[in-house]
Amino acid sequence: LVSLLQNVRSNYDIDVFQPIFDKMAEHSKVGPYTGKILDQDATLKDTAYRAIADHARALSFALADGAVPNNEGRGYVLRRILRRATRYGQQILKAEPGFLATLIPVVVE
Repeated sequence: LVSLLQNVRSNYDIDVFQPIFDKMAEHSKVGPYTGKILDQDATLKDTAYRAIADHARALSFALADGAVPNNEGRGYVLRRILRRATRYGQQILKAEPGFLATLIPVVVE
C-alpha cells in the first residue's frame, strides 16, 4: 500500500528503507543500491541490500521484543537471519565485519 502511495515500484523503494540503504552504501565496496531485480541484478548486489535491510529490521524488532539468538525456536531463526545478513554484507557487498551493528541506530530512527 505504501509503495502505491509513494508511487514507487517496490516496497523496498519506500522512504523507510532509504536511510538503511544509504548507511549500507557507506560500508559497501560495490556501490549503492540501484533497485535492480531478477535478471537485471546479475551480481546480486541489490538483492543483498534488500535482504540485509529487511533482516536488520527483523532483528531489531525481535531483540526489542525480548528474543535472543540461541539454538532453539525463534532464537534459532534469529541466528540464521543474523548469519545470512552478515554473510551477504561481507561476501556480496564486500563490507567489513561489524557493519551490521551500524545499521541498528538507523533502523531505530
